Amino acid sequence: MQVSHNYLVLSDLHLSEGRHPESGKFSRNEDFLHDDAFARFLIYHMKLAERHPENDLLRRPWKLIVNGDLFDFLQVTRLPGEDALPAIIGDRELTENERRYGLGTTEPATVWKLEQIAAGHPLFFQALGWFLARNPQNRLIVVRGNHDVELFWPRVQERMRTLTGEHYKQWRAGATAGRLPENPLPFTRELPALLEPDELSSQILFPAWFHYEPGLLYVEHGNQYDPANALVNFLWPVMEEDRDKERNEQRVALPAGSLFVRYLFNEVEKVHPFADNLKPPLRYLRWALNRQPLATAQLLIDNYEQLPGIIGNLTAKQADLVQGQPELQQQLATGTLPMEAAAHDAGAPSLPLDPDRRAQLEAIQVARLKEASATSTTVGRLTAAGFVLNSSIYLWLANALRYFVERRYGRMWANLGLAGASFAGGNTLSQKLNELEQYARLPEVGQLISDALNAPDETGQQASVRYHLFGHDHLPDLVELEPTKGARAPFRQWYVNTGSWLPSFNEQERLTRGDLQFGFFRLIPGVEGTEDGLPNLLEWLPSRDGTRPLRLFRPLDGGSRDVGFRVAAESMPDVQQP
Repeated sequence: MQVSHNYLVLSDLHLSEGRHPESGKFSRNEDFLHDDAFARFLIYHMKLAERHPENDLLRRPWKLIVNGDLFDFLQVTRLPGEDALPAIIGDRELTENERRYGLGTTEPATVWKLEQIAAGHPLFFQALGWFLARNPQNRLIVVRGNHDVELFWPRVQERMRTLTGEHYKQWRAGATAGRLPENPLPFTRELPALLEPDELSSQILFPAWFHYEPGLLYVEHGNQYDPANALVNFLWPVMEEDRDKERNEQRVALPAGSLFVRYLFNEVEKVHPFADNLKPPLRYLRWALNRQPLATAQLLIDNYEQLPGIIGNLTAKQADLVQGQPELQQQLATGTLPMEAAAHDAGAPSLPLDPDRRAQLEAIQVARLKEASATSTTVGRLTAAGFVLNSSIYLWLANALRYFVERRYGRMWANLGLAGASFAGGNTLSQKLNELEQYARLPEVGQLISDALNAPDETGQQASVRYHLFGHDHLPDLVELEPTKGARAPFRQWYVNTGSWLPSFNEQERLTRGDLQFGFFRLIPGVEGTEDGLPNLLEWLPSRDGTRPLRLFRPLDGGSRDVGFRVAAESMPDVQQP
């Protein structure tokens, strides 16, 4: 196997508005505060060859793969100035929806949002430019996720390339003049003065669905196996024309989970910016009700009108997924999917793998979404029940106090008992939701995809890879996959989830990790991770500019988490078994 690059894979950074240049303060919806750590991460790996001059393999260029949700366009809610609006929305006025929740998902609106992200994260974009300038053979591969599906738009992709080039040029000018004493990026005169647009078009790549390298990697975000966050057509996510005739604008059809973020959770984070980082979600609800009951009650009152619409939208979109996916599968199998022509016309890279294997991958999505839809419905119901139980504690306590004042002690004790039962019930539901949080079951998805790639085609050729890389659920993990029945496995194969660089305040994980864990996967073929050893799933430690193996516990059952992969695969008639 000829190898030209070494690899770094990470996911779920969720950059949004960042630090506002005008005020010097961060947006309350911003989750990524680690631009300096990211820059030092790139510097460390670019200098590996200098620290180990005897190792020729470390001199290979790098492919940096961000596996989905690099950006969080949903959480860019500020609005453009009056002078910028005509270029974004034409001659119409902003709608009430846009004034309250921010611009939508059109191509011009997303270009503007990306510019705000870059303005709020200048060091991040400078680091990307420095990484690409340091070696013209380096590559940045950006896989789309559910929070940045708008990277589908060609102008958004092109704007990311130009913004990277512009930020690099600004950094180099400042570094040359000695105006950036605190910037960690090392400056040398040998670095080019600017990044040429033609070079950037080949250095920054945007796969249409997944990234695949024969024998090595299959990289997919994972949202397409999660009913709340899957798109009916990930390859062509444009809303149907008849849904937006009034404005005559093309928009991305967001999944229900994204609408929940846009219309409710952004409002929550304006009050409690850390809400998304408390795990499981009911833990945040209990904190909010216990510590700030009045603010939480006001938050619910201000947004109660959105809840029925969000619940109805979730139900409708799940139905669309279950009903619409078989039609898309047939289109994909016959080569008539609109994205094939659109990607070619836009100069985007064509989809890897042959149509038959892509049809198998699409069939896996169909089957998994049908199975996961029932579980996601259960999650919604348990969350609603948890909200009722946690909220009712205050009702029972207030009643108990009233009956105490009235000296009706029997009723007082009854209401105290109800308060205790509600508290215990809320705890039980919280634990149950923590178990169900992984309802997409991405390790099983990795097994099914492995089986599909291992199966020989008509010519007897396999498309096997060693590593099946995912993100999305923010749960770093490492699972060895079972050999495919009827097919000789050419090497050991693994499911790897790189987790997220966002804080996670989860008491159950405190023993093995801090609230921040910068997980990533590194592959240096010929040195590590390509033989029969463990995949190099690592944690970046910015405090000491170093790495260590990411710490993971075995499951409580001693490893039986893997049991059932084969049963799941064999129960899917749409996936051809060898």
